[in-house]
Amino acid sequence: MAVLLAAMTALGALGVAAPAQASSGPYLMEFYIGTCLTVYNGTGNGQQVMQWSCDGYPNGQWWFDWTDSGWAKIRNDATGKCLTVYNGTGVGSAVMQWNCDGYANGQWYGTKILTVHGRDFYYLRNRATGLCMQLAQRGLPNGIVVVQASCRSDIPEQRLTWYPALG
Repeated sequence: MAVLLAAMTALGALGVAAPAQASSGPYLMEFYIGTCLTVYNGTGNGQQVMQWSCDGYPNGQWWFDWTDSGWAKIRNDATGKCLTVYNGTGVGSAVMQWNCDGYANGQWYGTKILTVHGRDFYYLRNRATGLCMQLAQRGLPNGIVVVQASCRSDIPEQRLTWYPALG
């Protein structure tokens, strides 16, 4: 619990902004239903992110690289690319990996929405679109892709938590 609290503080989730250009991680980013955010079977720009079993491999580990304004670029440990909404601004646009840059479509902010059994869950809002990450459909199978949708605290597919990756 102390490690999780320290991680949340470092991530600005408790209202404390991280220093400019600081990095924290790697973290596993787990959806409320128990699956993790992963880049599966690809390393290039445009590879869509999806839910997958929380196996701890580097393609499912993420670093938070902080901007001066308190938003984070979320960088994949295996590919070095960042979570981005590319070539789309509306509901249903894909969340994918892309080269990390300073554009707002690759910056995210976590808002705490729920605590369950001592774990804090957040939705992640995109700076450019104002929309949040969400699984495209309900269900547990590996491979459900991540899109953006209107931010709603009552949608389980938007609820994410993160914790240090062990390894």
